[in-house]
Amino acid sequence: MSSTTVEPFSVTGDSNLNTLPKWKAPPPTTETELEWADILTVDLSLYDTQRSELVKTVETALQRDGFFYVVGHGIAKETLEHQFSIGQLAFDGVSREEKEQHRAPIAEEGSFIGYKLQNYWEISNGIKDRIEHYNFYLNHIDPVSRHPKPLQPYVNDVKAYIAETRQKVLRRVLTLIDVVLGLEEGHLWNLHEDAQGRTGDDLFRYMIYDPLTSDEASKTNNVMLSGHTDFNSISTLVSQPITALQILMPDGHWRYHQDGALVINIGDQLSFMSGGLLKGTIHRVVLPPKDQLQYRRLGVFHFAHFINGIPLDLLPSKKVQTEGRKIFDERIPTTDEWEHARVKTYGTAKLIKGEKYDVEYIADSERALIVLRSYPCLSLQYFRSSSVLSGKFDPDPHFEFGIIPDVRDRYYHHHQASRRGHCTWHSLPTPPLRTSFLQRRTKEPDLISAFRINVGAWSGQSTAPSGQYGSLKALLDAVAGANAGQLTRGTKYGTFERPVAHRAPYAGFLAWATAMYAYLTVRTDRTSIQSTFRSHLRGVLETIAAPDNFDPCAKIAGLTFAAAADAIACQKSFPFNETLRQNVLNNIARVFDFFTFEDFYLNSPPPFQESTTNIRADIARINSTRYTTDYDFNLDVWDFTTQLNDGHTRWFPNCYNTYQNILPAPVVTLEVNGTQNVFIAPDSVEFLTLLGSGFTSFFNEPNELGFDWQRLAGAKVLEIGGMDAYDYVDKIASTVSGNYLDHGVRVNSVFSSYRISGTGFSQRVGDLAGPSFLTQTSLTFKLIPVDSNEAETVTVPYVASFLGIAFTDQDSFWANNCAATDATNGVDLRASATIKDDKRAPRQARAAIVDVTSKQDIALPDPFLPTLSPVNGSTGVIKSFILPDNKTGVMFVGSFEGDFVQFQTDTLAAISQFQSSNVTRLLIDLTNNGGGFVCLGFFLHQFLAGLEFGYPGFQSTSRANPLAQKILKADIAQGLTDALTFYSPDNWAFLNDTEMPLTFDYNDPAVLLTTNGRLDPTSQRFHDICTPYSVPVPQTPPFDLKNVAIVSNGNCASTCAMFSTLMNERHNTSIAVFGGKPGEDVQFKGMAGNQVLEWTDLDTEIKTAGVKDVAPPDLLVSANMRHNWRTAWSFLNESKPIAYVSELPKFRFPYTTETYNNPQKLWEFALSAMSKASSGKIIIKPLRRPEAAAPVAGPSTLRSKDVRSPSKVVEGTPTEEGEATDVGTPAVSSRGDDGEEKVEDGSSATSEAKEVVGDVDVDMEAIESVPMP
Repeated sequence: MSSTTVEPFSVTGDSNLNTLPKWKAPPPTTETELEWADILTVDLSLYDTQRSELVKTVETALQRDGFFYVVGHGIAKETLEHQFSIGQLAFDGVSREEKEQHRAPIAEEGSFIGYKLQNYWEISNGIKDRIEHYNFYLNHIDPVSRHPKPLQPYVNDVKAYIAETRQKVLRRVLTLIDVVLGLEEGHLWNLHEDAQGRTGDDLFRYMIYDPLTSDEASKTNNVMLSGHTDFNSISTLVSQPITALQILMPDGHWRYHQDGALVINIGDQLSFMSGGLLKGTIHRVVLPPKDQLQYRRLGVFHFAHFINGIPLDLLPSKKVQTEGRKIFDERIPTTDEWEHARVKTYGTAKLIKGEKYDVEYIADSERALIVLRSYPCLSLQYFRSSSVLSGKFDPDPHFEFGIIPDVRDRYYHHHQASRRGHCTWHSLPTPPLRTSFLQRRTKEPDLISAFRINVGAWSGQSTAPSGQYGSLKALLDAVAGANAGQLTRGTKYGTFERPVAHRAPYAGFLAWATAMYAYLTVRTDRTSIQSTFRSHLRGVLETIAAPDNFDPCAKIAGLTFAAAADAIACQKSFPFNETLRQNVLNNIARVFDFFTFEDFYLNSPPPFQESTTNIRADIARINSTRYTTDYDFNLDVWDFTTQLNDGHTRWFPNCYNTYQNILPAPVVTLEVNGTQNVFIAPDSVEFLTLLGSGFTSFFNEPNELGFDWQRLAGAKVLEIGGMDAYDYVDKIASTVSGNYLDHGVRVNSVFSSYRISGTGFSQRVGDLAGPSFLTQTSLTFKLIPVDSNEAETVTVPYVASFLGIAFTDQDSFWANNCAATDATNGVDLRASATIKDDKRAPRQARAAIVDVTSKQDIALPDPFLPTLSPVNGSTGVIKSFILPDNKTGVMFVGSFEGDFVQFQTDTLAAISQFQSSNVTRLLIDLTNNGGGFVCLGFFLHQFLAGLEFGYPGFQSTSRANPLAQKILKADIAQGLTDALTFYSPDNWAFLNDTEMPLTFDYNDPAVLLTTNGRLDPTSQRFHDICTPYSVPVPQTPPFDLKNVAIVSNGNCASTCAMFSTLMNERHNTSIAVFGGKPGEDVQFKGMAGNQVLEWTDLDTEIKTAGVKDVAPPDLLVSANMRHNWRTAWSFLNESKPIAYVSELPKFRFPYTTETYNNPQKLWEFALSAMSKASSGKIIIKPLRRPEAAAPVAGPSTLRSKDVRSPSKVVEGTPTEEGEATDVGTPAVSSRGDDGEEKVEDGSSATSEAKEVVGDVDVDMEAIESVPMP
């Protein structure tokens, strides 16, 4: 075969226009010597008149072939061609960059939604696929904005086509199958769409194949997509003229299907539920005939799915129950469980070549699923002692392996793990087992028909438990190298038998599997196959081959650090509990009644559209989803609330936040040589070593993870998880980070950065390297290490860090970390208070996020701590210094938490020393400030603005739902004060700053707020009461407010967000944000609510008011459903919450190797760059994005030991076009007072982000008289 030139689709015009380029069908093949499949045809135009004949045709087709053609369906030819046109646009009209942004989370989530790009699957012999597809899921099509922009005008056309196909084809075909199986008509359709309106999450796909080269085709035997069955219920393919689809017919031969009709075939799920009566036939795609090689093969597919949560059990018909065979004997997987597991593992399996047979094994260590497929098919079974074999009970568990040449005897296998870790293999033989399939003689006399090792003891050895070997590797070596070679061919049925003494399935399975692969490859390189087996099945074996009494939690008890897989196994060992689900969801649903922003989520305004969702629909979905474990349920709730991107409103299940995953490769975004890229943090060795030997030993011990993590420090990252590095960061920001409404701020949360933790400097590992809900065991990077110019792919393991309450086994883990405690729910404060004369201080309102990725408190390494002497008032959460110019004071406000009074005294002490030292400028660092006490944010604003400014906060409201109104009325009736409840009127002031009397009901009358078409009753607007303060506040500003500036990474949340917004809206304070993804905006604030209530706070309000009988139930598990209780309203637009006001910083800088984890270097640079930007001493040019061939950072650039001062940055020389030849020059975005970006000559900039070039040295003398911008 010669190499061919691929003829692309002809797409003309602007893909954003609604004039869709029309698809032109390629000509059919003229080849005459092709074997065509004799597939039956069903004419649906006869559905109402000759249904009995159609039933017979369907019955024969599905039991014989598993495929049939459909004609007379009523879908217009123009409609079908239009779908091909849209599909053509999906591939040729969408840029590669946008495709990457919509890449499907296949391995991570078991979902095809979005693009599956080329080179993801291996066909064979190292050849990757040339297949690309774009996928819609029926229940996740909306909103339109989630799809690539060129496709958005046609999303409604896709929805209409799916609806038409479901009604005109799927529903009718399912009804015919109902009759075939003896079911009531409509039964199968009701499993796809029920009376409650639930529908299966059908997958609709556009798919395109690029031909293989001649060399590639020779290595794959012309196969482009390996033989497989579909995972769903019913599949519909729209025929097109490229001849490439082959079907494995009953006689064992591959034959082509013919064009001209819809092609229908049965998937795994319907085959399982029919007990094997309906055939899920294997099919594949090969190179087309020579006269079609120049064309790309475009396909349109509809994969119908059952409703999620339906068990894959036998259908309730006499025919199925008597003639079919039960597939899953113990815990029956559900439709969505099977789908997700198969999607995650499909196409990524390794192909082990035998002389006559190709064996594909698919291993997913997280789900412990193995599927073995071939033609002839392989069968793998593990029987428990209660299983029937050869008509009798077998006394011992054992493994069996068989090669069955007859394709009708295919076997499907799915592994299920029970709570105690027991492993069971289930099989489906398609005729019934008479005595034992071991007795079926193979048609190939040179191959074994079955291989059997009983789980007993090694013959001839007195003892051989797996524990005698020093490691798994040693055991594998012993079994594969010695015992497998000693096996002798049996005579009866070609069976090998070898009694074994060790009763645990673990060692028996190792011996069986190793010997099996060794035997199959007896004519190939045995050493190679053993190595492949060890490296690819090690994790799976340790998961699935556990003895019956295995306790996964006992295995890691007492360990500070554990392998992520072991920690996940412990957390997944608790079965799903419906009582707990109802308790949790009832609680959450009622808490959301108080959530102030609920209606905003129905259609979040720009630029926050990513968070759009229907909260009540999400809760309903979770309530109807079928889960295997309590972990699965909590992960779903966790993801749902996390992706609201409001750190005030999240579900925190302590049971599953007891561990934090730590990846020894925290990432940062840095500008090097004028270009920004993602890097492994250069200080990662110094940083993570502070976790201690318990962490580092995991990588130093060969029997643990055996991974050299230190060599990765400073490496330039090209790809993460198979995606462009920044695109993967975007993905984590969208799915894992949460906390911040702005996507750009969440991007910065993904990266490692410095912060104040408690009262000391520390460093965040970031959301990528430190997630607190364990879901991954490793992450793959493509990177260029320091001291190298060559890219390499590295899989980096996660280590789970335990931060919970000590346990010894599964039961104590649950009791200590998962079950509700006395602190889980609220209390009635009236029991310990004298209501009428309570002199206690008011309860302090808080607005703070929970930064779960900072649970593991790691100090900032010593080389990066400020070398300046701290000024007075630096022992708490505020760290204050005077920069070397002696004119600028710095206050690093790490949070607004801690000691309420000390925060005020420290502020007074620091500013007093600044004034006595003749400091005239103030730089406030708010990096990673998660908020805290509301009144401390207002206090700091008041202190800087002076008492003469007036009220230092925002107008505020809360929701006035029926329960909220009951609480307030009950508080008023009982005379409760602000010492006991937040609802008490004396917490608040009228807008003229007069305190509300205890009898004032600010919820009556309620103010109706209309948001996204919904009316929501809210309270009347009020002010916070924060006075009197604990220290004297100056009457006038202690600094000229023009000389006050703020820097941060945008991770400034809650009270911090309110403080920075006040400084911006009321004083036009210059704010600079560091970091972010090049080309994407970053707000200067994260999530700006006005007050958060933890579940204990809300429950205490309810119980103290005495209205618990109509309130959410107490939680039965140790958890917290917090929520944003109050809204702060913007001064720029009093009809909008400040959370939904887009406010960009005046300046934007990249991090460099000098500033990303060095606060002092960052402050000195910010002072210089902001001052020079203000004075017009720099030039601004468009921001540079990373290029594919960007220069590799040299070794001296990224090692943390090479930290340099900004004063050592090489100064560039601007050219006529504004370019510069600088090294490491930082970027900045500058905005005028009106928020519009400006070039320094006063003209408007056309780029959203700007880059500073030229002189950036810290020249204190030159800028001494320049005010802060």
